[in-house]
Amino acid sequence: MKKSDVVKLYSSSGKYLSSKTSTSSSATITVKQLGKGSGSVYVTVTRPGMNESDKVKKTFKAE
Repeated sequence: MKKSDVVKLYSSSGKYLSSKTSTSSSATITVKQLGKGSGSVYVTVTRPGMNESDKVKKTFKAE
């Protein structure tokens, strides 16, 4: 990841949840609540002047 990349977060059903523009080599996206049980989300990265990447699945544990 590079500065100015846009990271987007999608639900497991494909619904857009949030995004963040990186200010360094990482970005942190905060979501109020994904759910009480475990599940998954999808993450994409878009570099300036380029298309959005393929979605990458990330799983999370139950709270």
